Amino acid sequence: MNELPAKIKRRMAALQAMAADTSSEQEAMAAARRLHALLAEYNMSEFKLDDEPEIEKESFEVGHDRLGIWAGRIAMGIAELYFCKVYQMPTVGKGKNRTRRFFVTGNSNYRTSAMIMINSVIDAVYHESKHSSMTERPKGVDGWSYICSFRNAAGLRIQLRCEELVAQARKGELLNEETGTNLPVLASAYDKAFTDIDAFNAHLKLRSGGQKSAAADPFGAVNGRAFGDKVGLRSGIGKTTSARLLA
Repeated sequence: MNELPAKIKRRMAALQAMAADTSSEQEAMAAARRLHALLAEYNMSEFKLDDEPEIEKESFEVGHDRLGIWAGRIAMGIAELYFCKVYQMPTVGKGKNRTRRFFVTGNSNYRTSAMIMINSVIDAVYHESKHSSMTERPKGVDGWSYICSFRNAAGLRIQLRCEELVAQARKGELLNEETGTNLPVLASAYDKAFTDIDAFNAHLKLRSGGQKSAAADPFGAVNGRAFGDKVGLRSGIGKTTSARLLA
């Protein structure tokens, strides 16, 4: 990789600091969008700003109302979009005290932004499923069945969309929406990131296997998929849009 101009390095470092600042989620995600576009534009497959960041893991916890498979699907899909992987621990506690811890593994250029986006999208699906149940659910349809189906369908659709975006990025088929130019082929970037993560986690014996979920109510499933199609996901590569700021 060619040496970056000092001006670009300083800009990337500043954007990285802004993206990690959680005091304003909207500003942090806008900074992440600009940072990721720059990283891709300069084909930074090594993800270097000064020295190459080490692979690390960082965790966050979700409560009993976000323990469903749908949340795990969202977390896994978005993590991979950001050149990271997510691992889930078994639930602990009982009833409303049940929690689950997610570990996001990757380098610091992407890990923090991935966690912000994961939490934002999980929260958006959680709240929208309740709102849709009140406004879209047909009479006579069980509310909880509708909500669960909405969340499962939205989570699956979001995960699949993340996989589609990663596949396009690997082939160089995505546009940088700031410049209108094609992003470089990022296959080697993804391969290196995931190889490094697997090596880092080898001794931890963590797993991130697939999951199955069902959508029992067709109305909830249809509306959940429609919501999943609206969520802004081009965040890891060319554009960051908070799920709470949908057009």
